[in-house]
Amino acid sequence: MTKDEILAMEAGDALDALIAVNVMREITGPIMLIVGGKAVNRNWDSIILQHYSTDIAAAWPVLEKFTDVDIEKAGENYRVTINAFAQADAHTLPLAGCRAALLAVLEPA
Repeated sequence: MTKDEILAMEAGDALDALIAVNVMREITGPIMLIVGGKAVNRNWDSIILQHYSTDIAAAWPVLEKFTDVDIEKAGENYRVTINAFAQADAHTLPLAGCRAALLAVLEPA
């Protein structure tokens, strides 16, 4: 995924599945199917998706995976910066955190 694609992602199952695979390592990817809040990979392993991109209680452990996290409130938006280079803005903290986390693990420093 490109940086622009990540920054354009909306909250929901697709983003939650990417976090489960790439950040939380709950299931090995790639995810082939998302149905009813479950993600299924090509080996037919499945997990119930956490609501990382919409629920702060689920999003907080995502941010705790990183040692250098900065959170700012800028007007109506939140800005999350991870490792000084992966930065994302969104109208909610869980969404900004998930976008920044994906940038941190999918883009080289």
